[in-house]
Amino acid sequence: MMDKMYKQLPFPYFKIDERFMIISSSLSYENISFYDLLVPHLKYTFSQLIGEREKITLDLDLNNQIRSYIVYIVRTEQKQLHLFCFPNEHQDVQINKIAASMAHEIRNPLTAVKGFLQLVRPQLIESGKETYADVAIREINRANDLISEFLHTGKPIAREKKAVVLNEIAEEIYLLFENKAQLQNVSTQLATIVEEVAVYGNEQQLKQVLLNICNNALEAMDKKKGLISISIGADERNARMVIKDNGAGMSAETVKMLFSLYYSTKTTGTGLGLSISKEIIERHNGHLTINSIEGEGTAVTIELPLLNKISAN
Repeated sequence: MMDKMYKQLPFPYFKIDERFMIISSSLSYENISFYDLLVPHLKYTFSQLIGEREKITLDLDLNNQIRSYIVYIVRTEQKQLHLFCFPNEHQDVQINKIAASMAHEIRNPLTAVKGFLQLVRPQLIESGKETYADVAIREINRANDLISEFLHTGKPIAREKKAVVLNEIAEEIYLLFENKAQLQNVSTQLATIVEEVAVYGNEQQLKQVLLNICNNALEAMDKKKGLISISIGADERNARMVIKDNGAGMSAETVKMLFSLYYSTKTTGTGLGLSISKEIIERHNGHLTINSIEGEGTAVTIELPLLNKISAN
């Protein structure tokens, strides 16, 4: 009786077994693997993909249309799952209202800075430093793109996802961040493995997360011999980015509050950066964790599903 009702639902519904085979569906998908509908075709076991979660964000190819869905999971005693899939058009209203009110004011100085960079670029070419201007201009363009997204408060935002190589993102952010750290007499290190560490995601959003965490580490630095390191690695299933600093560190109570909206340890902070970063990583079906010891420093770990199985030696 329930199966018949589920099949008539007006949104995508799937009942799958532990082999990921579709037993029944509200669409014309039965006796095929649920894996075939995933974009990309991630090679996960039943427990690794679903785990103990009650919901997960997945990109599905249904009726030749790729779309992001929030998938709510109901388990049965027969080791089967009911998957209720709702189009992911949710936007955090509070964050978007703040972003919309600030966007125009932020854009004006960005335009001025970009103009001055373009003016001095010929002189930087003569000294062989034009790469710094190019990276800075790209980052200003990226900031403008982010502002454009937030300005579309009432509209679903099309966030393009593709294969993203984390090594390349880390190297670009490191180049941008290294110069800023040097101005504060803080040393930086970048360690990546030889193999490409590729994930499926939105490149601009992942850059935003990494840069935000690096800036947080720099702002927390209170030592003369400060050190911030970025490392990229992977195991059989997950890519991993770790950003460490030997700054002031934080108490366990502070760490618990870090992802709360509007909470900030900085006098000039908005309390939005880490909240947004965590949301971005979770939209990529990843995890963002923070470990910190007062007086010793902080480590931020980001784990994301690998696009392809690679060897991380």
